[in-house]
Amino acid sequence: MKLFLDDIRREPEGYVLVRSFEDCIFELGTKVYDTVSLDYALGERFTGLDVLKWMVRNQKFPQKLNIHSTHAYGRAEMACYIRMHFPKGYVFTMGDAR
Repeated sequence: MKLFLDDIRREPEGYVLVRSFEDCIFELGTKVYDTVSLDYALGERFTGLDVLKWMVRNQKFPQKLNIHSTHAYGRAEMACYIRMHFPKGYVFTMGDAR
């Protein structure tokens, strides 16, 4: 299964869409997703970076993780967080979810 977190964009074909941090962590906590694509800015107090922090706290690392955000600062922060806190050698992508 594939999960797409974004407060504005429509999900690519084959993805389950969630619009908020709360909905995203609910999905990640109750179902198994092999692919997750995250936006940074969610128009709320939480961001895609908060989702990554939740993943680390709960040891939930999808096989494929993508950052599709166009928010330059947020995208860089998320990439840095993954490199520092995810398992060594974890591979992720940045760009449009496919």
